[in-house]
Amino acid sequence: MDTKHQHKELIKSFFLAFKRLSLYAAQHPLAQEILRSLFRMFEATLSETDGILIVAGAGTNEIFLNEMIVEADALGVPELYEKLKALGIDGMNFTKGLTYEELVDFINTMARIAAMDAGKKKILPPLLKDGSDHIKIKKIH
Repeated sequence: MDTKHQHKELIKSFFLAFKRLSLYAAQHPLAQEILRSLFRMFEATLSETDGILIVAGAGTNEIFLNEMIVEADALGVPELYEKLKALGIDGMNFTKGLTYEELVDFINTMARIAAMDAGKKKILPPLLKDGSDHIKIKKIH
């Protein structure tokens, strides 16, 4: 499988994971299936590289994964772009040592937060503001 296809699949699975976690608890079989699949993708990618950097680009619906653009027509790209922008996150860097629990907690937090409340931004939970041991949040100032 080529890198471009792998990137599309990773973004699609990431989107499906937070979509499922917005509907089901992380322990639900439908959520667990996509979360385990996504974690296996992250593990495989992290075994070949130092990190997975997902960035919302300057253009509408632009998502970069490790400096390669993932086409806007790929499943989940527009939704992930909008979610990141709504949360005020420019990018996320996942590094070696990432655990299943870390990934699930992060995606669950993304899925559950309503970033806007009557036009006022809510305070982001620490996980989306500061990240964790193996997830670093990127913000361009």
